[in-house]
Amino acid sequence: ARNKYSQELARMAQPGASHLPKAELVKKSGFIMSRISFRTIVMKKWKQSFWVQYGSHTMLWFRGKTDFDDWLNNPYHTQSQRNFLIKLAINFVHDLYKPNVRGYQVT
Repeated sequence: ARNKYSQELARMAQPGASHLPKAELVKKSGFIMSRISFRTIVMKKWKQSFWVQYGSHTMLWFRGKTDFDDWLNNPYHTQSQRNFLIKLAINFVHDLYKPNVRGYQVT
């Protein structure tokens, strides 16, 4: 949920700050065990992550809920800082238009 002070702080943010993500596009969220970093894939070690359904066809993964809250509510981040908080983003519609993507499957 959006911090009630975020919008007011965003009005006072520096010119280089990015716009806040739309909180109403966060449909579902929760914790999940994942291996999305190079180290956890190689070591075959599972770590807890936080996922969010953003809009109707995008999933975002974060290292934890604190990174998600920071991404959603911190009005002082530049766009690159905000993007850095996202560990993995999958857009199930737009990715299908990429030349090497034929679909997704659970492994």
